[in-house]
Amino acid sequence: QIAPKVVNLCRENGGIYIKAAQLVASISGGSGERLIPKEYKQALAVLCDAAPVRPFSDVDAVIREELGGGEKGAHDIFDDFSETPIAAASLAQVHV
Repeated sequence: QIAPKVVNLCRENGGIYIKAAQLVASISGGSGERLIPKEYKQALAVLCDAAPVRPFSDVDAVIREELGGGEKGAHDIFDDFSETPIAAASLAQVHV
């Protein structure tokens, strides 16, 4: 009952919370098996394969700040840039 709430907490806070959830989900053998309930590991495992995606507006804002001098966005800087990421991880996502 609480495990899904922990997953939502990690999704909402993102970044290091997702990374920590991935670590907990991947613990196997030794004392980890006895300390972390199976239902938590199973619930958190979803964050290993399906990390939340950031909206394109957030991505474009970072590109404007870091690469475009505050003015040029992704479509101005790159010849081709898909607004839909092909993958998302705990601390990054991939666009082509």
